[in-house]
Amino acid sequence: MAINLNFLGTGGIIEGNLGTANVDVNLDKSLMFDGTNDFIDCGTDTDHDFTDHFTLACWAKNDNATTTGGDREHIIAKYEGSNGKRIFRLYLHGSTLRFGVGYNSGNNSVEITHSMTGLAEHWNHYAASFDGGVMKLYVNGVLVTNTDNSGTLTAIHANNAIELEIGAYQSGSHTWTGQIADVRIYNAVLTDANVQFLASKINTDKSLGAGTTNLKGYWKLNNETASGGGSGTGFVVDESGTVNQGTLTNFSGTYWDYDAYYVDIYDNSTTTDGTFTVTQGKVEGKALSAADFDGSSDYFIQTDSALNYTNNFTLAAWIRPDSVSTQLVVLSRGVTDNSSSQYTFGINSQQIRFTKEGVDNLDSGTNVLVADKWNHIAVTISSTDGVTFYHNGVNVGTNANTTNCNASSGGFYVGRRWNGDYDFDGEIKEIKIFDYVKSADQVASLYSNTYPQTPEHYWKFDEGSGNAVNSGTSGIGVLSEAGSCGRVNGTLDLDGTLTTTATTSKLSAPRGLLEVQGAVTFGADTFIHNNGTVSPTNSATTEFQFSSDHAGSDNPLYNLGTNATGQMRFTKGYTVENLHSNLGGSGQNYLNAGSTYNYGTTSSAASCTALLRSVTGTATNYANIYGVSSLYPLDLSAWDDTPLITEVALKNVNVTVDIPAGRFAPSGRIVRLDGDCEFDDVLVEDGTTLDLNGQRAEFGGNFSLTGTLSDTGNAGIAIFKGTYTRSGTKADLNTGTVFIAEGAGSSDYHDPVPDKFFVNAGSGTITLGNPLEVAGSGTADVILGSGTIDANNQNITGRDNITIATGGIYTAGSSTLTCAGDFTTSGGLIGKSAVTFDGTGDYVTVADSSDIEVGTNFTAEVWYKSTSNPDDYDRIIEKGNSGAREWAITFDNSGKVGAWINNGSSLISVGNNTVASNDSKWHHVALVKSGNDLSFYLDGKLDGTATFSGTPNTTGNTLIIGAEYSTSSSDYIYLFTGSIGRVSIWNEALTAGQIRNMLFMDFTTMAADNYDASSNPNGFTDGNAKMWLEFNEGTGSTVADSSAQSNTGTITGASWAGAGTFNPNTSTVVMAKSGTQTIAYTHLDNDFSNLTINASSTTQMLSVGQSGNNALQDINRSFTVNGVFKSHPDTTSARVRLRNPAYAFSVDSSVKATALADLATLKFDGSGTFNLPEFTTKIIQPTSSGTILALTGPLTVTEELDVADGTTINTKGHNLTTKVVDLVSGGTFNIEKNSSLIFSDVSGAGFGSSDGALNCKGAAAASFDGADDKMEDTSNPLPGSGPFTFTMFFRTSTTGIRQGLVDFTASSARGMLDVMTDDKLLLYLGGSNYRYWDAITSYLDGDWHHIAVYVPGYAQADVENITVHIDGNLINPSATVASGAAEQPTMADLKLGCGYSSGNAWDGDLADARIFEKALTADNLTTLRSVNPNKANATSYSDANNDIGATHWWKLNESNFPTDNAADSVGSIALSVTGAVSNRITVTSATGGTPTNFWDMETTMTVTSSYTTWSKYHDFIIDNGSSNTVTIDNSTFTEWREAGQAFWADNPITWGSFTHNTWTHSGAPSSGLRFDTAYAAFDNIDLSGCNFSSGTPYDIKGHGVKLEFINSNFNIDNVSNSSGGSVISKDHNDTANLYEITSDGTVTYSAVTNEFDVDADVKLRKGILTMDEDNKSCDTLNVFANGTIRVTDGNDLYVQGAFDNDGTWVQTAGYDGEIHVGDFTPFDSGDIIDNRDFVDTGFHDTSHYLEMDL
Repeated sequence: MAINLNFLGTGGIIEGNLGTANVDVNLDKSLMFDGTNDFIDCGTDTDHDFTDHFTLACWAKNDNATTTGGDREHIIAKYEGSNGKRIFRLYLHGSTLRFGVGYNSGNNSVEITHSMTGLAEHWNHYAASFDGGVMKLYVNGVLVTNTDNSGTLTAIHANNAIELEIGAYQSGSHTWTGQIADVRIYNAVLTDANVQFLASKINTDKSLGAGTTNLKGYWKLNNETASGGGSGTGFVVDESGTVNQGTLTNFSGTYWDYDAYYVDIYDNSTTTDGTFTVTQGKVEGKALSAADFDGSSDYFIQTDSALNYTNNFTLAAWIRPDSVSTQLVVLSRGVTDNSSSQYTFGINSQQIRFTKEGVDNLDSGTNVLVADKWNHIAVTISSTDGVTFYHNGVNVGTNANTTNCNASSGGFYVGRRWNGDYDFDGEIKEIKIFDYVKSADQVASLYSNTYPQTPEHYWKFDEGSGNAVNSGTSGIGVLSEAGSCGRVNGTLDLDGTLTTTATTSKLSAPRGLLEVQGAVTFGADTFIHNNGTVSPTNSATTEFQFSSDHAGSDNPLYNLGTNATGQMRFTKGYTVENLHSNLGGSGQNYLNAGSTYNYGTTSSAASCTALLRSVTGTATNYANIYGVSSLYPLDLSAWDDTPLITEVALKNVNVTVDIPAGRFAPSGRIVRLDGDCEFDDVLVEDGTTLDLNGQRAEFGGNFSLTGTLSDTGNAGIAIFKGTYTRSGTKADLNTGTVFIAEGAGSSDYHDPVPDKFFVNAGSGTITLGNPLEVAGSGTADVILGSGTIDANNQNITGRDNITIATGGIYTAGSSTLTCAGDFTTSGGLIGKSAVTFDGTGDYVTVADSSDIEVGTNFTAEVWYKSTSNPDDYDRIIEKGNSGAREWAITFDNSGKVGAWINNGSSLISVGNNTVASNDSKWHHVALVKSGNDLSFYLDGKLDGTATFSGTPNTTGNTLIIGAEYSTSSSDYIYLFTGSIGRVSIWNEALTAGQIRNMLFMDFTTMAADNYDASSNPNGFTDGNAKMWLEFNEGTGSTVADSSAQSNTGTITGASWAGAGTFNPNTSTVVMAKSGTQTIAYTHLDNDFSNLTINASSTTQMLSVGQSGNNALQDINRSFTVNGVFKSHPDTTSARVRLRNPAYAFSVDSSVKATALADLATLKFDGSGTFNLPEFTTKIIQPTSSGTILALTGPLTVTEELDVADGTTINTKGHNLTTKVVDLVSGGTFNIEKNSSLIFSDVSGAGFGSSDGALNCKGAAAASFDGADDKMEDTSNPLPGSGPFTFTMFFRTSTTGIRQGLVDFTASSARGMLDVMTDDKLLLYLGGSNYRYWDAITSYLDGDWHHIAVYVPGYAQADVENITVHIDGNLINPSATVASGAAEQPTMADLKLGCGYSSGNAWDGDLADARIFEKALTADNLTTLRSVNPNKANATSYSDANNDIGATHWWKLNESNFPTDNAADSVGSIALSVTGAVSNRITVTSATGGTPTNFWDMETTMTVTSSYTTWSKYHDFIIDNGSSNTVTIDNSTFTEWREAGQAFWADNPITWGSFTHNTWTHSGAPSSGLRFDTAYAAFDNIDLSGCNFSSGTPYDIKGHGVKLEFINSNFNIDNVSNSSGGSVISKDHNDTANLYEITSDGTVTYSAVTNEFDVDADVKLRKGILTMDEDNKSCDTLNVFANGTIRVTDGNDLYVQGAFDNDGTWVQTAGYDGEIHVGDFTPFDSGDIIDNRDFVDTGFHDTSHYLEMDL
């Protein structure tokens, strides 16, 4: 048997499984006073004429208490202002609570007060008492004021002539604003305990608490009756027994608050199978929400000082711990620096715990807490009674400790202790903090939720997410969430019926789920959704009944979701504000024909993913599915797969789900549009109709038509963002219907499409599946506005106009387009052209006219296309200027388009809701003013509304298109970038239909009779058009006004646009005219796929509206030039960019000198290698990282070769001639494989300021071209049975092809070593015996690497034991195949640089190949690779004496391949050479170059040079600026300009190496080698071929640095050091043991790298030599006149032979070391006697001596 649970009174809680209980919530209501004239007249009964000893008590909430110094608002009074009529009153004055008592017969009273700042606007219990002298005030049971006025209050005047009033005094004066309840009057002074009890309850039985004996008035104010207490209205009952009913005076309208009190749903498991009825009051489902803490890192924090409590306060909370086995903290407050606790409140296992610093943890002492259940816990902290603990409203323990908590301004934490431990694991909600000690009754009421008093701090945690809002009286704000604390929003599961009673009840839904199973009936305005979800769970049927068919607007649902298999039936309309979904269920939603189902709000959109059905309607009784606002349409993303919606009308709906076969409607059914709608994929099946009905429909997916597409309302717009396919002639369209094609893909727009076919695909491509015919009954136009039409060999037929506008692209697919004339695009969108604005001073002005000012009714409309991201308020059109604005259509600072009108004091804005910026599409915008209603349309769709106030500003200023004029800077600002296609202004408010109708009309069409307003519902009165700029001219600076008003425009800066583009996609365009023809273009980043210039054609590139780098023509695939391709004389900067290295670039050899000679620039942009043929051009620029240009023939660049960051030039053995090389940082220029860089014989030639990497990659090596180069001999270099080791240096950057290193055979018994296409190594060893090794891609990097292959023998078993080392690293084998008997390869044809098969030639360099008839050790391999081919020369090969024992050695260092054979240095097998060349590099000026035009090298490049000849240069300076590396070996410098710098290494640079370099000059150059960076390894530097004269010119100069040379030839007397620089030359001028020193400062011997030895003849020519190391010896020492030698203390220098001192030997303090001389003979009398320094410091100073071995 079901029980009935009735919730009465002032609140309660519901939690848990209620079984089959029927729940009825019927709470008290509360009386509301309006603060104007409402009050209750309780009569003049003598029961209330107190002269002493009385108490007043009540609950009250004031709505106006924050007004300080405001009116006096009375709660209860028997009081008038005249003499003798002041008995008592209790009232608020501003935020001050006052209690007054009158005395004597005069106009006298005494009052006591208490500040209620921040409190009075909440529910509070007030009490006041008077005992004849002492006056007391209580707030919430706490005595707050106690004043003894017995000396003043001597004669209280009782006057029964004045009435007792509630909510006022003195006949309705000073009335109360807010609510009052539970008013009591006692003729006795209540005790503090009595008052405290009253403050714990509201509207209780009168017998409770203080009892009834002294109760002289009790008005609950929770109901009204007729006079005498019967049924009826107008009176409130006095339940004290004195029967002083109160008369409701002046109350009108709604004055009862039915949800002042509420029942909380506390437990997520709350459910009932019985009925659930809310009759009166409020059910609060938000109480199911809580914060969910993870026990480790989740918490909330607040630092406000208002949380500083030391004693006498109360803490309370609801908690649901996951476990009660440990200590968990609910809240905690730390002291100032969080070093200790002020107070901490939580649990200790099953007990409640409270902690204050310095006091042991205080526990409740009773195990009461339950895990995974909601527990209400509270603690009171009293300075007199200690600490009291409560669980679920019951006292469970007391601790007598009364110590104050520490004062604090530290952090307040919820969910963890102040120091970050004891993190709470579970859920918390409803934290309350009171700044006084609650009584046991009050705590019990906290638990039972039966009274409304608001805490000082109150965090409900019902927000659903984020920070926790403080709902308390303190106003300190939120608790800030830390960590990632979750929120539990809870479920209320009602399995019976749910009913709310209109007006008197409120169901406040959970933020989570409200699950219902029975019928749901909502009275009017009784449901609060709280952003939660209502979810039927019935497997049968759940019926929703709203109060009337008002579409549920007074009971809006937020989320509606079916979570079952049953049905939801909606017998009336509803409103869903956010989401209607199936929630994983499969239920069905049945709508009522004739009802309207609204979604969204006026400010937000809703979505519907639920499956909707309806019963059958009629043509006038559709089920209407409407979005509330066209600005926020419904997102309908479910459409059932059965014939569900019979006749349905859609309005403001976006259908975002596919509607494929079987889902639109069965035969004969109709979907009609009553407003703008959007769809995804749609299939209109045979027999069904989609009626545009004059509305605007967007189809975001693919549209398939086998049924009928109609437009019964005329002027409909269908926008297809996907493909369009149809079967048969199914369109039934009328005059004015517009198709807008925006979707990419294959479409069948044919036979026929309507009046206008507008392609606005942006960057998309529409591929035609059939010929396109435009044959509507109106003006049938094809307008290619933007995007690509791929005709796919199909025709386009338009009965009237075909326009390719700015941004339109037409492509012929993959076919070949042969053009025998100019290849041009032209035409605007509406007129013949458009105007393009570049954002830098372009604008169009129209002189002021009253015609174009805003009046009562006004329209301005524009077609525009923005070509950059608009921001900073860019203007499309504006009337006025910065100092006197009138109106504008403009972008805002986020790139959204909108409009405003100035009312003289502010700009009234409209629109700006949709971003319509740089999307490559045309957009139409219109600003409409109809009276004070503003509307803004974007692409024919309402995009915003606003209300205008005031009078439009009219300033008499110019109208400006594309800018605003700034009066402060006298310049144009907010400049628009893009194109304008039409502007018109009207003195009428055009309707949405008119705006859509005129979208694509020119003025003539608009003004035609068939579009006259008198006969066409969306027609026009052309006389109301006050300006119409159509941009027909295409040239000049004037724009004509097609209207009758002559409001012409003047162009400044802006250009005429001819920007339509023909793009063949993957086709080939052939320029085939015999003579001159033009490609007129605007760069679109992909202008051609394949372009061919025929032999007879001279094709000129004319860039329209662009210049410089922007005047660019892209070729995305192949580029074939058989004629002449040049820049147009009007755009000499026109340039071409090749984009894809995978496609061919070819120039016919017959026109190689002229084909591209007059082309401004040839750019290359694409990752990979472009192979360049032989040709001549002006500028070459590889521009993108990863671009490689590889020469396949000689290249001439007459102006500049630019090598950008990340790009590479490889000469690949071909000469490159240019004027300038601009090699920027990150760029690489490889001169390789016996090629030359030749600078033009013109002024300014050279490297300029380049700072990239220049690699002159010569070597003692042979270069192979990868085609047919090879070296070979028929002799056999291998041993008869093995083993053998083959070693070689290799260098290549070619990957992904098969290329051979060596082949030992020409028969099927193969013996070859190849790099395969996957970069793996392969070695054949006879027949099918071979081995693979892992890919060696990392070694194919353009640098030298050393390979060693060891073959142990020729037996089959030996195959698996072959090893390969590269650079000493063992390469892992990846596969071995030994399927036949191994055999020694037949040595018919030994080959280097190729393989056995054709096409396997090496592409790169090879050097130093050797064969050993043994295995080599690791040390052998280290030795063999110690000198790479860049360094190697006749004297410096690794293992130059063949100590390791090679049987054959081909150094491949001959200087004249292929004429020379490749000699075998230790054997007798010389190799003949085919094709391969000696790898020698040359950098020079053109033959016969003028010395003043010699190329210049003053750069900060990284330079690598080996086997390179540098000649005919102006200066060779590697400048300072960055620490680039310089590596120059085996190079020759010759014939530089005599006045130039032979070589200068400025500071700072990093030395790689500098060896075996030679300078020769036939003249008398002025400067040799200058070094500003120290280096100690100059080796074999030879200047003997230079004719430097003595004096200022120098051979070598060290500027502030020490330079050390070995085996170098230069004139030591012609060394010019400066700033302390030094030169030290060991084995100078190829003279063994000759050690030369010259310095501009001091050479400290210990800092010298190349020291002299005992056989050295040391010559100190200049400077100071400090010998700071002991026991150093040389053979002879010669100190020249400018030289000084000194030996530091305690060190000895031994001169084995002669010591010839013509300079100075310093023997001063610190330099008393000794020189020991072995041969006296060189010392003649002149040396000994005449050298003053020598004699003075040597022979005549007894403390020093010269030791001579005689």
